[in-house]
Amino acid sequence: MTDARVFEAFLLEYQDMVYATAYRLLGNAMEAEDVAQTVFMKAFEQFDQIGTNPSAPGWLKTVTTNACLNHLSRYRNRWRFCSDLSVAEAHSVDSRTSGDPGTPGPRHGTGSGPSTASSAPARAHRPLPL
Repeated sequence: MTDARVFEAFLLEYQDMVYATAYRLLGNAMEAEDVAQTVFMKAFEQFDQIGTNPSAPGWLKTVTTNACLNHLSRYRNRWRFCSDLSVAEAHSVDSRTSGDPGTPGPRHGTGSGPSTASSAPARAHRPLPL
């Protein structure tokens, strides 16, 4: 059983290192806090083995790095999924509004005919805020 005061001292000693590592890898303060909390939850579960071990800082850095890489991988996959949805949705909107000149839609050029997909400029992919 882990003594709360001993673990609190452990947390206070290493919290800056864990947070700084997470922030350096993620570049976002809130995400770094989330990862640091996850790391210390894992440390609490393993505290009987790592609490007095001199390799605890190395273990914490390894767990923090892996948690950040996992987080970035999930975020990247989520971004790709949302980007694919937004592109598919945009194509769907383009096809619904291209035939009616009174409907606002992507109209390029000065011709009076319906807009075609080939005349539309390429859309830049932007990260979506999550």
